[in-house]
Amino acid sequence: MKFLHKICFLLIVGLVSCSESPNPSDAAKAERAYTAGLTKVRVVPYFSNGTSVGVRISNLKDKFLLDRGLVNGDVIFSIAGAAVRDASDLKPLWNEKAVSIRGQRNEKMLDIILPQINYVSEKYESKNEPQRIAKETLKSLSNLDQISSSTKAVPYYKNGEAIGVRLFAMQDQSPLKVIGLQSGDIVIAIGDSHVVDPESYFQKLLQALHQSHPTELQLERDRERLTIILE
Repeated sequence: MKFLHKICFLLIVGLVSCSESPNPSDAAKAERAYTAGLTKVRVVPYFSNGTSVGVRISNLKDKFLLDRGLVNGDVIFSIAGAAVRDASDLKPLWNEKAVSIRGQRNEKMLDIILPQINYVSEKYESKNEPQRIAKETLKSLSNLDQISSSTKAVPYYKNGEAIGVRLFAMQDQSPLKVIGLQSGDIVIAIGDSHVVDPESYFQKLLQALHQSHPTELQLERDRERLTIILE
């Protein structure tokens, strides 16, 4: 009888150990996602009073991170309580499980939990080539009224955070149609600037049209990420 009890005990311990062990395929999947994701985001150290206290992300084009709620310009101080000092510390962001981050967004403290998302590589590989639009076609625009009078915009929220502006009621003669925008588009960023309200969106767009260098517009349409390059 004691022998049987011992066998049962060993079996139970073995089952518990197996259930708590990480799935090797999950770890490999997260590693692949991390390696691929780093090619779609720019990471630079963030300093405060001469000391590195985190990293700033920009040129964010990784759809997995975008869908989790991160935006261009976010500063990350820590992930799940662990300090972040360089790109290698960002690896937990590509884990499918929910994870807490502490940082800064638009000069305000950021303390959120990124939701769990199942990583399916096909879903997060953009099949859309960037649209390229010549700025010359809109150089005649010189004030905000010429843009804002033909299109309405409101802040767009996700998980309680404003992550962009949604365009609607766009008139047929709107100059925004010339650069490929449509009613229902959610504009996330213009260049390296994250836009969260209509006023900043229209101002930054007008500035972009009169800059000499190319400017990227990051937007979401029908749940897909799109890029428009004004050049």
